Amino acid sequence: MGSSFSWTPRLCNDATYALAKCGAGHMLAWTCYNFYQSTPMKLAGENYFFSAGQDKSVDTSWNILRPETIESLFYLWRITGNKTYQEWGWNIFQAFEKNSRIETGYVGHKNVRIFPTQSFW
Repeated sequence: MGSSFSWTPRLCNDATYALAKCGAGHMLAWTCYNFYQSTPMKLAGENYFFSAGQDKSVDTSWNILRPETIESLFYLWRITGNKTYQEWGWNIFQAFEKNSRIETGYVGHKNVRIFPTQSFW
Protein backbone atom coordinates (compact mmCIF):
# COMPACT_ATOMS: atom_id res chain seq x y z
CA MET A 1 0.00 0.00 0.00
CA GLY A 2 1.04 3.58 -0.62
CA SER A 3 1.81 5.94 2.18
CA SER A 4 0.76 9.51 2.70
CA PHE A 5 3.59 12.03 2.59
CA SER A 6 3.26 15.68 3.48
CA TRP A 7 5.97 18.18 2.70
CA THR A 8 6.02 21.83 3.69
CA PRO A 9 8.56 23.97 1.82
CA ARG A 10 10.89 26.07 3.95
CA LEU A 11 12.79 29.18 3.02
CA CYS A 12 16.08 27.52 3.88
CA ASN A 13 17.52 24.67 5.87
CA ASP A 14 18.91 25.03 9.38
CA ALA A 15 22.53 25.09 8.15
CA THR A 16 21.85 28.03 5.83
CA TYR A 17 20.09 29.88 8.64
CA ALA A 18 23.01 29.28 11.01
CA LEU A 19 25.57 30.48 8.44
CA ALA A 20 23.60 33.66 7.84
CA LYS A 21 23.16 34.38 11.52
CA CYS A 22 26.70 33.58 12.71
CA GLY A 23 28.59 35.78 10.27
CA ALA A 24 30.24 33.14 8.08
CA GLY A 25 27.48 33.62 5.51
CA HIS A 26 28.04 37.38 5.59
CA MET A 27 31.77 37.02 4.99
CA LEU A 28 31.24 34.59 2.12
CA ALA A 29 28.64 36.92 0.57
CA TRP A 30 30.97 39.92 1.03
CA THR A 31 33.75 38.01 -0.76
CA CYS A 32 31.47 37.09 -3.67
CA TYR A 33 30.12 40.66 -3.89
CA ASN A 34 33.67 41.98 -4.02
CA PHE A 35 34.46 39.68 -6.94
CA TYR A 36 31.92 41.76 -8.85
CA GLN A 37 33.14 45.09 -7.52
CA SER A 38 36.79 44.36 -8.34
CA THR A 39 36.42 44.58 -12.13
CA PRO A 40 35.88 47.67 -14.29
CA MET A 41 32.57 46.25 -15.57
CA LYS A 42 31.45 45.33 -12.03
CA LEU A 43 30.88 41.77 -13.27
CA ALA A 44 32.71 38.83 -11.72
CA GLY A 45 34.97 36.47 -13.61
CA GLU A 46 34.26 32.77 -13.52
CA ASN A 47 37.08 31.64 -11.20
CA TYR A 48 39.26 33.23 -8.55
CA PHE A 49 42.33 32.04 -6.66
CA PHE A 50 43.34 32.83 -3.11
CA SER A 51 46.98 32.68 -2.06
CA ALA A 52 48.22 33.09 1.50
CA GLY A 53 49.25 36.66 2.17
CA GLN A 54 48.00 37.94 -1.19
CA ASP A 55 44.83 39.46 -2.53
CA LYS A 56 42.43 37.37 -4.61
CA SER A 57 43.19 37.06 -8.30
CA VAL A 58 40.92 36.26 -11.21
CA ASP A 59 41.76 33.08 -13.07
CA THR A 60 39.21 33.06 -15.85
CA SER A 61 37.95 36.46 -16.85
CA TRP A 62 34.77 35.54 -18.68
CA ASN A 63 31.29 36.06 -17.24
CA ILE A 64 28.52 33.70 -18.30
CA LEU A 65 25.64 35.34 -16.44
CA ARG A 66 25.52 33.04 -13.43
CA PRO A 67 22.75 33.99 -10.96
CA GLU A 68 24.08 32.28 -7.82
CA THR A 69 25.50 35.35 -6.09
CA ILE A 70 22.33 37.39 -6.49
CA GLU A 71 20.26 34.40 -5.39
CA SER A 72 22.42 33.95 -2.29
CA LEU A 73 22.13 37.65 -1.47
CA PHE A 74 18.35 37.35 -1.77
CA TYR A 75 18.26 34.45 0.69
CA LEU A 76 20.56 36.24 3.11
CA TRP A 77 18.32 39.30 3.00
CA ARG A 78 15.21 37.17 3.61
CA ILE A 79 16.84 35.34 6.53
CA THR A 80 18.46 38.33 8.26
CA GLY A 81 16.42 41.33 7.11
CA ASN A 82 19.72 43.12 6.49
CA LYS A 83 19.16 45.55 3.62
CA THR A 84 22.87 45.52 2.76
CA TYR A 85 22.23 42.28 0.89
CA GLN A 86 19.48 43.97 -1.12
CA GLU A 87 21.82 46.80 -2.04
CA TRP A 88 24.58 44.41 -3.10
CA GLY A 89 22.15 42.40 -5.24
CA TRP A 90 20.79 45.58 -6.81
CA ASN A 91 24.32 46.78 -7.63
CA ILE A 92 25.11 43.50 -9.38
CA PHE A 93 21.79 43.57 -11.24
CA GLN A 94 22.49 47.12 -12.44
CA ALA A 95 25.92 46.02 -13.71
CA PHE A 96 24.27 43.24 -15.71
CA GLU A 97 21.74 45.72 -17.10
CA LYS A 98 24.45 48.20 -18.05
CA ASN A 99 27.01 45.80 -19.49
CA SER A 100 25.16 42.66 -20.59
CA ARG A 101 21.73 43.76 -21.77
CA ILE A 102 21.13 43.69 -25.51
CA GLU A 103 17.96 44.14 -27.53
CA THR A 104 17.07 40.44 -27.44
CA GLY A 105 18.19 39.54 -23.90
CA TYR A 106 21.55 39.29 -22.15
CA VAL A 107 25.02 38.38 -23.33
CA GLY A 108 28.08 37.03 -21.51
CA HIS A 109 31.54 38.57 -21.73
CA LYS A 110 34.92 37.11 -22.66
CA ASN A 111 36.86 39.48 -20.41
CA VAL A 112 35.38 41.40 -17.46
CA ARG A 113 38.76 42.97 -16.67
CA ILE A 114 38.37 45.50 -19.50
CA PHE A 115 35.52 47.70 -20.65
CA PRO A 116 34.10 46.69 -24.01
CA THR A 117 34.79 49.32 -26.62
CA GLN A 118 32.38 50.20 -29.33
CA SER A 119 33.66 49.37 -32.78
CA PHE A 120 32.64 51.14 -35.95
CA TRP A 121 34.35 48.64 -38.28
